Amino acid sequence: MTCPASRDELLACLNHLLAGAGNASLMTPGLRQTLCDYAAGNYRILMTLAGELLRVAARRELAVLDEKLYLDVFAQPDAALASASTALAFTRACAFCSSSAYLPHLAAAPIGRP
Repeated sequence: MTCPASRDELLACLNHLLAGAGNASLMTPGLRQTLCDYAAGNYRILMTLAGELLRVAARRELAVLDEKLYLDVFAQPDAALASASTALAFTRACAFCSSSAYLPHLAAAPIGRP
């Protein structure tokens, strides 16, 4: 089992990948912080969340990804209204966790609500 990454480590990774992709300003600083907060110390969850946002942003032809997009995609005010796509992305992200120790953390901090 590996130790969870710190928020700063996740943020450094995300910044590096965005810069390497050629668009360091693709995500607002607030969105980057939010993604790192909800990644539960797991790089795969971070990349899955970011990938889902990128997929939706590309479909909507958005130039910048921000917290509003995050809430649009991941906020689930009513489980009956949750999109299958969002549920699938979250399920895949959880499946990548190397330990069930991540799951209580995710349950304690619902996505979309700080």
